[in-house]
Amino acid sequence: MIPNHHFQSKDSSSKYAVDSGAVLIFQSMINEKVVAFKAFLTSFTQNFQSNWNQEKVFGRIDPIATFDSTTRTINVAWDIPAYDLEDAKNNLHRCAVLIQMLYPSYVGTLDGGSATQGTQSSTNSNTMQKTPLIKLKYANLISNFSNNGPDEGLLGYITTVSWNPNIEAGMFTDPSGGAQLYPKLIQLSCDFNVLH
Repeated sequence: MIPNHHFQSKDSSSKYAVDSGAVLIFQSMINEKVVAFKAFLTSFTQNFQSNWNQEKVFGRIDPIATFDSTTRTINVAWDIPAYDLEDAKNNLHRCAVLIQMLYPSYVGTLDGGSATQGTQSSTNSNTMQKTPLIKLKYANLISNFSNNGPDEGLLGYITTVSWNPNIEAGMFTDPSGGAQLYPKLIQLSCDFNVLH
């Protein structure tokens, strides 16, 4: 099931993405906020690494191997084209929400000494309250099938996000005022480490 989101674009790709499940979904475990992208994927790889401790013993040709752990990393890259100015604004907002998900939640104090959560109203936010864990889902290719209920995203953390507005594709400008630029094409990629 697709989380609570929608695309406002008049482009028919919005309906196709939702109907086919071709949606890349990020959900913050701090505040349950969800951001979704139409999955115009340009790259998708999963890497599994099995780690073993090896000890050489006198008289044996092969070392004695003791299993340590298995790690799983996902690298995904995708393009975000804009159908019109409104779509370009929404795309830029989605990118900002994704970047915000990379930061933890803090507990701080106001000037009067009372405790507050988050970073917006606090003046001394130096105690981390929650780490920026994320659930990532893409159709059935990035999904958690470990339980018998409806499939949901994989829990993990993002180590890298690359955000690249494609300058050659051009920009939309907002005629309503100011020097506001909205890329017609944004290219994103991220490295995601799965927590088992």
